[in-house]
Amino acid sequence: MDKHHVIKSVKVNEIERKFIIQDFNKEETWDREFIIFQWFVAGSDNIETKLKLIIDLHSLNRKYVRVTKERLSNEAAKKTVDYLDSKAINYSELIGTPFVCKRRSIKKDIHLDKFIYSNGICKFLLEDEGNHEDLENFCKENDIKVVEDVTDQVSYRNINMTIDFLDEHLSKLKFLQTIV
Repeated sequence: MDKHHVIKSVKVNEIERKFIIQDFNKEETWDREFIIFQWFVAGSDNIETKLKLIIDLHSLNRKYVRVTKERLSNEAAKKTVDYLDSKAINYSELIGTPFVCKRRSIKKDIHLDKFIYSNGICKFLLEDEGNHEDLENFCKENDIKVVEDVTDQVSYRNINMTIDFLDEHLSKLKFLQTIV
């Protein structure tokens, strides 16, 4: 029995390309800004399930979701996003669970992830979720230098970039929640 109360579910088809970029000094906020704690609670070659705490830095709203992603290819996936009752969250139960923490900035359909906690394979990942034909101009306008397209490299999937969620991460999460 699922202990999380689902408030609503949304199904989404996703197409994304991922790029490694050079170190980047983002000096302005983008249209949307988030801190995301993401725990991977199940996974196989084609399906992964993760719990996400999403803190909106503009509105300071928090969302707690469970995302089940079925990969159709390295670019395409079907996702089910279940919005969960945040009162049911017990972060202590997630100790030892593989996770990443990142700051996500979104402009147009471009996501820039800056990893706060991960295995360190990269500091930034740029994700194009809108299939921009003009990604090159977007990067030029925002002073972003693409190093490599890593869409087909599974090591750059978040599930493969995790570290264990430890007491020290829990303490920092609790502190963060007191100030937002």
